[in-house]
Amino acid sequence: MADERGEQVGDTIGLRTRNDTRVSAITRVEVVTEGVLTRMLLNDPALEGYAVVLFDEFHERSIHTDTALAFLRETVGALRPDLRIVVMSATLNTEALAARLRTDAVVKVEAERHPVTISHRPPDPGENLTSAAAAAIVDAVGSDAHAGDLLVFLPGVGAITRVERSVRRALDSRLDDELVVMPLHGSLRSDDQDAALRRDPRGRRKIVLATPLAETSVTIDGVATVIDAGQRRRPEIDHGRGMGVLRTVTASRAAADQRTGRAGRQQPGTCIRLWHAGDDAHRPADEPPEITTADLSSLALDVAAWGATDIHELPWLDAPPAPALDQARSLLVDLELLDAQHRLTDHGRHAHRLGADPRLAHLLARSVELEAAYPGAVATACLLAAALADGDLLRGRHRPVDLRLRLDALLGTRRDDADPQTLRLARDTARRWERRLGVSDTAAADLDLTGLLTSVAFPDRIGRRRDDGGSFLLASGAGVAIDPDDGLARQQWLAVAETEGVGADAQILTAAPLQLDDLEAVHAARIVERDEGGWDRRAGDVVFERQLRLGPLILQRRPEASPDEAAVAAGLVAGLRREGLGLLRWDDSDRRFRERLAFVHTHDPETWPAVGTTTCSPRPTRGCRPDSTAPVAARTSNR
Repeated sequence: MADERGEQVGDTIGLRTRNDTRVSAITRVEVVTEGVLTRMLLNDPALEGYAVVLFDEFHERSIHTDTALAFLRETVGALRPDLRIVVMSATLNTEALAARLRTDAVVKVEAERHPVTISHRPPDPGENLTSAAAAAIVDAVGSDAHAGDLLVFLPGVGAITRVERSVRRALDSRLDDELVVMPLHGSLRSDDQDAALRRDPRGRRKIVLATPLAETSVTIDGVATVIDAGQRRRPEIDHGRGMGVLRTVTASRAAADQRTGRAGRQQPGTCIRLWHAGDDAHRPADEPPEITTADLSSLALDVAAWGATDIHELPWLDAPPAPALDQARSLLVDLELLDAQHRLTDHGRHAHRLGADPRLAHLLARSVELEAAYPGAVATACLLAAALADGDLLRGRHRPVDLRLRLDALLGTRRDDADPQTLRLARDTARRWERRLGVSDTAAADLDLTGLLTSVAFPDRIGRRRDDGGSFLLASGAGVAIDPDDGLARQQWLAVAETEGVGADAQILTAAPLQLDDLEAVHAARIVERDEGGWDRRAGDVVFERQLRLGPLILQRRPEASPDEAAVAAGLVAGLRREGLGLLRWDDSDRRFRERLAFVHTHDPETWPAVGTTTCSPRPTRGCRPDSTAPVAARTSNR
């Protein structure tokens, strides 16, 4: 926009992002991210000085889009009836959306569309999608049927890296002189993104490997061929595990059509879809709004900062789902960011001002309190939060789990597997938080604190190694696996930051080792002391021990010399039911008494019940209960 006016960004056209602000006294239009818009509204609910807010590419419906729109609609109703809101997109269901927004102010603009020929090239049996994409690129470059520059849609940065490597190997002799391969994703510097959008100055044919970012960005000059892998990465919440995950999912038909249209912006084009033509009917029609699938902890914190006493009174297009909202609020209460009535605490107010994900904001705010006991905690927390805020700093399919390696790279240690662009952005982020928290010397960072600080942000993901060494049990009760060859696989305790997959397939992506004494010191309020025990079949006796526990994790255990008498009695009864009366020491008088009871039962069974030494049957008769094998827990208390 600024370039078309022959100006610099920051003159008439301004910019506000998380890492960059360029506005001036003459700025009339500000281009902002939805997250920044939400923050602007929280700082100034009336949005004084602005006349119009325009949401472009509204069909994408991020959580921040929905949150900002709900806040704005409340602002218009209560404070600024003169403020105008415009939503726009090339793929909107205009009538349905206008009805939900309660407006008849609809403007439609027709644009020229060139025809695009669609073909399908599904992967061969045994061929993965990235290999199929690389092969399709090589074929398209060598075919007269596919003209112009190529735009290839891939689900994420990892897929882009793998495809780029394969394409460079296959087309090595033609690169530099005839062809140029260019990634396009949100982690790149603006200069690199701009280079991918423009024609190559040397006239070479471009192969642009893009995330879904390119679905709706400005026209990429020169593109006439699109290759679509048909997938995208979507943030979702796993309710059973209490974790947000980023899943690779099938792109919708609307997204596929949007991608296809990129080939016909400037001339007739072609689109190669890497799936069977018959699969189109099985794709979802549209992408679900992010608010219906993703982790809602940031939304819940923003709503609390907005001051809404009832989240459902806000004018949402789609209300936050109750299970995900309850889970998010539970996390925020656990991190002491909200109180029991879901209002901001003092700690929550301080953390929210930092403008980070709730877990990372809690980490940064808490690090200030830990600095006295753990020198270097604040500097280390700034690096750790920056390393966790966006994509992984390391590249490659088999990346080491250890977070300390990421922090070491941020401090300047050269690594061949570190991504330079992501490193640069993370360093900028770390410096921003250092300024806010008053850190003057990054060298004060202590990488040995990485695990401790990770556990502050993710207390529910503190993990203890199981006996097999290939998996860990988390404080949340979930189990996660780790590559047995990874350097952290034999650690007894880990603080886990990121996982991938669900259920038995869940894998640790990033973590750091954690010392038990640090865990006990920093998480003392979460640790409980319990007497645990009951009948132990191996010992042939009742066994009790005192345990220190963090959720299901046992931190320490020692024999309990004087357990609760009622618990001992219950354990003995459970043992007798399991093992039978043969456990008891019978003397001659006991045996004679049992013989007399058996005699009278034989002669008068209606009056005298049978007496034996076997356990109860699985289907108990009157007066007999089945075996109880559950341990008996006695006293439980906070530590």
